[in-house]
Amino acid sequence: MAEEELTISELSTDVETEREKPRLVSLLFYDFSNRTETGKFNLLGVFDRLSVELEKKRTHAFGMFVKVAQVSGGIIRVFIREPDREIIAALDFAIPDEYPGEESYHVAQAVGTLEFDTPVEGLYWFEVFHNTQALGGAGLQIAFKSAEKNDGNDTSKS
Repeated sequence: MAEEELTISELSTDVETEREKPRLVSLLFYDFSNRTETGKFNLLGVFDRLSVELEKKRTHAFGMFVKVAQVSGGIIRVFIREPDREIIAALDFAIPDEYPGEESYHVAQAVGTLEFDTPVEGLYWFEVFHNTQALGGAGLQIAFKSAEKNDGNDTSKS
């Protein structure tokens, strides 16, 4: 079956409508961060998989960066689900009720440090909500390693 070619206009979205929708812009896991005087975040050691000592079955402390758009007031809540979909933790971040100026595009960013038990290997899902509205999510792959071979992060497969 021949592939059908699409034109750019057929692939385009209605930008005005799309940019008004509340959504998750990014969810990143990292080793270190800082924030500049102007409010920019610097993230180092961004990863999407983590090696955990088999004997401990617990992550080391690591950072999570969350960026959402078109939400205001209330909280951003991130649920962490084990591979069997059971919720094992929730993190809350307050977001501004109002944004400075008359900007029509509102973005909120937050960082937090976390660690948690990992009873099984597999994909741990981080689900982001604004109050009760689902905004999206991302996965963090957890693999067990014996203590003598574990350095905390397995970035060789990223």
